[in-house]
Amino acid sequence: MRSSTMPRARGGSLRERVTATYQLLASPHAEGRAVKVAIGITAHNEEQNIGTLLDRLARVELGSATRIIVVASGCTDGTVAAVERAARRDGRVELIVEPERRGKAAALNQLLVAARDVDVIVGESADTLPEAGAIEKMVAHFDDPQVGMVGSRPIPEDSVDTFVGFATHLLWRLHHAVASRSPKQGELVAWRNVVRDLPPDAIADEAYLEAELTRLGYTLVYEGQAIVRNRGPATLGAFLTQRRRNHAIHRTLAASTRY
Repeated sequence: MRSSTMPRARGGSLRERVTATYQLLASPHAEGRAVKVAIGITAHNEEQNIGTLLDRLARVELGSATRIIVVASGCTDGTVAAVERAARRDGRVELIVEPERRGKAAALNQLLVAARDVDVIVGESADTLPEAGAIEKMVAHFDDPQVGMVGSRPIPEDSVDTFVGFATHLLWRLHHAVASRSPKQGELVAWRNVVRDLPPDAIADEAYLEAELTRLGYTLVYEGQAIVRNRGPATLGAFLTQRRRNHAIHRTLAASTRY
């Protein structure tokens, strides 16, 4: 492989840069084998949507090398039972149960351990639904060994006839406009499996992965044709609380990683 195809190492220790280069040279494209993909879902009390989501993911066409891993954390509703039913229908579905909810970073670390053998991980929010072909479009970008992470385009299902619904649509339209020029991640993301774990206190999982992959020299991609449906907060108070929380999280991440 020519050196021009390797990710540029921007910062990080020599060991980290050598590891990233080794993992690139050991990529499936170098070996001519099928890309191994794991679709990972972290869920807490998502009984209402998880069954529909898993039915949707059953139609994803990524070949036999695909796994669907659900980490159910501290669920007190029917989430676990719904995943178990899906696993009986689709042998690719795997369930990891955390008896207690320990946070998104802990759940993602469970996923990363279970998915050690895959090349690409697709992270799907349990309260979203990808449109047909969305995940396939995202994974296709990893044919380029420079690509480290790919984002999708979230489109809300909220009604624009309410103020909060209109604000939610406006927010994600602005996200699309910005991401089309400077790639952003959110709701449904895919990343090259070179980050082995997240710090236990990581508060912005997608942004942390984005920062780590960028630090290792990989590029980010926004796939505007990969549409995922989501829903925004139901009330203005919840909307403002969510925006304040996200702003605080990214300020904290910027202070700790300078990203």
